[in-house]
Parts: sequence; C-alpha cells; structure tokens
Amino acid sequence: DSAVVSHVLDTLGRILGSPNTNRPRPAFARVVRWGANPYAKGAYSYMAAGASPKDIEALGKPIHSGFVGFAGEHTSQKRYGYVDGAWASGDREAKRIV
Repeated sequence: DSAVVSHVLDTLGRILGSPNTNRPRPAFARVVRWGANPYAKGAYSYMAAGASPKDIEALGKPIHSGFVGFAGEHTSQKRYGYVDGAWASGDREAKRIV
C-alpha cells in the first residue's frame, strides 16, 4: 500500500509542480482493490429495470437529521455510474456539512 501512496504523491507532485520534499504525507491511507473484492469485483452501479431518477435521489438523501450523508456515483443524478459523479457527490456532501 505504501508503494501505491508514494506513486500517487509523486504523480500529484508532477501535476502540481511541487517538489517531493514540500509535500506532506497522509496520516492514513487506505488502498482499495475493488477488482479483488468478492462482493464488488470492480463493478459499478446501474439502473435496474423499473428504477427511476427518484431512486438515485433517495440514495443521496442524508439520514438521521442530516448527520449521516451519502456520496458516490450511485447518488449522482447527472453522472450516475461515472467517477466524476462520485467526485461531484463528495463535493455536494462536503458543502452540505460545512
């Protein structure tokens, strides 16, 4: 996992133009290998027969008076099933709690 984190940090450094010495390392990182997960197998969400955009909206609604929120491509009505939908939903939830 540390090799993956180092690779990501090096890549970000090249993109952002910051030298390796100026970049803080994360306190914690979790590398997820979806393809090896026996329950996911690298899958993504899809709309089942009979589903509607209202179902996607329901998946993204916070619960417990807004204390528990949900993000992920499965909660994005505009970009359902795509990584940018996951990103946008994370932004949505971050803005909601700030």
